[in-house]
Amino acid sequence: MKTMKQLCVLGSCLLVGFAASAASASDAHEHGIAELNAAFEGKRLDIMFKSPADTIVGFEHEVKNEAQHKQVIAAVQQLRDGYQNILLPDAALCILKHANVEQALVAMSDDHDTHEKHGHEDKHGHDENMAASDDHDHDHDKHQDHGGHSDFMVEYTFECQKPKELNSLQVGLFNHYPALETVRYQAIGISGQKGGEVNSATASISLK
Repeated sequence: MKTMKQLCVLGSCLLVGFAASAASASDAHEHGIAELNAAFEGKRLDIMFKSPADTIVGFEHEVKNEAQHKQVIAAVQQLRDGYQNILLPDAALCILKHANVEQALVAMSDDHDTHEKHGHEDKHGHDENMAASDDHDHDHDKHQDHGGHSDFMVEYTFECQKPKELNSLQVGLFNHYPALETVRYQAIGISGQKGGEVNSATASISLK
């Protein structure tokens, strides 16, 4: 799993600040409102997405029954699918190299907590090695504050073979989570840093 310090090496220290503020700013926890930070440098695009658990699965407490357990596991698996959640221009030929999901509702079993590499073929016909990991057992309360709020934190790393074609990204998460109303974002691209917010009708974020 990439650490926040490793992400900072790219010059993308905005992502580090985002992770730190996400851990401490419980007053910023708003249902239906998520945060996304993107940093694009060279061929690499790093994305961090943070959402209230209620927006993703409809509750924020630790699971109380098998149905809720399955619901969280399904959400973790869906959130790992960066190709569905972050839509990038086909011309940029981007491969998902890393996907990580953290949450505090379920202590993931060893089957979900490994760093195995799987050979995949992306939509452009390239082989990929994507490390998917969930480090919940290390700190189960990391994404749950004292007020009972809980979050999902997601990290993606894409490698794009034609970075000049990567001029924007579409937030596909709106297609999977109806309770997600707004995504507030900050992005570092070729032309510098910018920020704003998008919704399901205006889901495009410019990277130039």
